[in-house]
Amino acid sequence: MFGSRAKASGVSLRKKTERRNQLEHRMMQEEEANGAESALMRNLSLNLKKAEAERDSAEFLHHTDVMIYNSVLQGAHIWNDGKVTWDHGEEWFEKVCDYISDRKVLSAVVDKSADIAAARASLLKG
Repeated sequence: MFGSRAKASGVSLRKKTERRNQLEHRMMQEEEANGAESALMRNLSLNLKKAEAERDSAEFLHHTDVMIYNSVLQGAHIWNDGKVTWDHGEEWFEKVCDYISDRKVLSAVVDKSADIAAARASLLKG
């Protein structure tokens, strides 16, 4: 549950960072082509400020989710093994989920229908 939240906020952070970088690149292209005073440049500047604020908010939420994950599991797993990566732990979390789903938690399934039938028969007789 907490890992899925941290992964989702990491995906959001990555996408918002990519959006901010795209806007910055478009601003540089526009400045080269038409100068710093073009109308499009002003709009791009406002959009870039908005994208930076969204990215900062996403970063705060991701760090909060990661701290909650690390606090709840208290040493069982540390998010992304304590590393900072470009994907904010997406690949690491997928590996952890695969490991957890591969564990054998339950004992082997045994057919108990004969035992259940015998117990029912003894209750009916009894």
